[in-house]
This record gives sequence, structure tokens and C-alpha cells, in this order.
Amino acid sequence: MAGRPRTFDPDAALEKIVEAFWDQGYAGASIDSLQARVGIQRGSFYAAFGDKENVWRMALQRYVGTVTCTGLATLHGPGPAAARLAAFIRFVGRFLAANRGRGCLLLTAASQPLPVSRATRAHLAHLKRQTFAAIAGEAPGEAAAYVIAVLLGLNAMARAGMAEAAITAAADVAAESCSALLATPGEQPSQH
Repeated sequence: MAGRPRTFDPDAALEKIVEAFWDQGYAGASIDSLQARVGIQRGSFYAAFGDKENVWRMALQRYVGTVTCTGLATLHGPGPAAARLAAFIRFVGRFLAANRGRGCLLLTAASQPLPVSRATRAHLAHLKRQTFAAIAGEAPGEAAAYVIAVLLGLNAMARAGMAEAAITAAADVAAESCSALLATPGEQPSQH
């Protein structure tokens, strides 16, 4: 005998779960709060998503596949690498300014210890490596390290709830610094 058919859209539910983890963090989001956000019972939740770690991995994968990939796409635009990296930093600054109080789900998860299994830590490390490799592919070693430090700093500003203007101003300064760092002799740093 087959069980009752699902009465919810798992894809839409996963979007709500991403938002819940983004708002509350891994430790702050309980199965009960995730169920409440999605509006389904515990049995249906487990049948659709498994345990909390599994749904966390699914949420991170969804976030990276949508939000993070959108930002990384600015690295592949036209122009020299310095201009693309500057555009990327400005994009991230605007994104984080718009998400004050919660920052970036991936950067936050990657910069704090989480009470998760080795497999989940490995999954997070893989997503982080992919993201940082995309940045490193556009910038030489120390410039890539600088960009990653800027991203983590902007994320900390957003998580702390700093003013939107302060976050975007910091991103603009960092973008100009990155442009100057990567400018070839005789080339002018990019202007926004």
C-alpha cells in the first residue's frame, strides 16, 4: 500500500529551509522551526529531507547553486581580471548590504565551527573550495587571498548589522584597492 501523496512542493519547501538556515544559522534552526517554516509535519519533513544535517547540506547546495553562482558570474564578464574582480567585490558588497544581519550563508558557515558530522564538514569544505577556486582562477595568489579576506570582512560587517552605506563604501574601497593591486603598468585602475 502506497503512502499518501505529498501535499507540498519540496522545491519551494527547500527555498524556505534555505531562508530559515540563513536567518537562524545551523545551530539556531531546529527541526521544529524548519517544519514550521515549511508548514509540514515531522514525518513528512523526514520523508522529504532526511535529518537536519542532510537538509543543511541540501540547503547549502541550493544556496551555492543560486546565490553564490550569481555572484561568481560577475567574474566571467568582459574586460581585464582587475575590472572583473572589482565588479565582483562591489556586487558582493551590495548583496551583503541588502542582507544586513544575516550576511552570506556560505561565508558564515565556512567561517565558524559547526556541530556536524565529518561528512557534512567535508561537504561544506568542498563548496568553500569550489567558491574560492573560482576567485583564485581570476587573480594571482596574494590578490585572491586579499579578495577572500575582503569577502569575509564584508560578511562580518553585514552580520553585525552595520549600515548599508558603510558596507558598500568598504566594498568600493576594496574594489579600488584590488584594481590597483592587479593593474598592469600603464593601466588605470577600474572606476565604478
